[in-house]
Amino acid sequence: MGYFGRMALYGGRFNPVGDHHHRIAEALLRAFERLVVIPCGIYGAKESDNCPGNEHLLAIAQLGFGDLPGIEFDFSDLKFDKFTRTYDQQIYYQIMHPRAEIWHVIGGDLVRGSKTGVSAIQKTWWRGQEIWERLNFAIISHPGCPVASEDLPPHATLIVLPELYGRSTFIRKRIETNLPISHLVPKPVAEYIRSNHLYQSKGQI
Repeated sequence: MGYFGRMALYGGRFNPVGDHHHRIAEALLRAFERLVVIPCGIYGAKESDNCPGNEHLLAIAQLGFGDLPGIEFDFSDLKFDKFTRTYDQQIYYQIMHPRAEIWHVIGGDLVRGSKTGVSAIQKTWWRGQEIWERLNFAIISHPGCPVASEDLPPHATLIVLPELYGRSTFIRKRIETNLPISHLVPKPVAEYIRSNHLYQSKGQI
C-alpha cells in the first residue's frame, strides 16, 4: 500500500514562489525519489502576509514549480483554508504511505539554538520536542543561513546550496515600491503577478 521510497515534504507559504524556492526544489529532486510541494495555510497570529488569496497562491505554486518533472502538489491547506501542523502532516502521510521514509524540508534558521533546547522547533512547534526526536528533517543550508553540526536533530540530512538568494517578503516589498522582480522569480510567476496586479499597494491600483 502506498509509496515505499524516500519522500520529501516541502512546505511553505510560497507567497510568491521565488527563484530560491525553485532552486531548493531542484536540489530536493536530486536528493529524494519523491517530492511533494505543500503550500501552507496561515498559522496563528500571522493573519496576513499581503496574501493575494488562496486561489492565487495555488496558481503561483503551479506556475513556479510546474516545469520540474516529477514534482507533486498537496493543495489541501489552500483548498480547505487551514494550516496543517508538521506533527499532523507526518501522521497523514505515514498512514497513506506506511512503508515510505518521510522527510520534512525546513530552513536552517529553525534548528538554530537546538544544542541548548531553544530552537524554534523545540520551543514553538506543536509537540516540538517529540517531533525533534522522531521525525526526519531535510535541512536547507546556504551561506546566508549556515547550519552548525551541533544544531542538527537526531534524524537529519543537509541540503547544501553554495549560493541561495531571495525571500518572498523582499519580493513583495519590491512590487509594492514599483521595483522589478524578474531576476527574483520564475518568468511565469512574474507574468501572473503582473497580469493580476498582485501585491501592489492601494495607491498603485
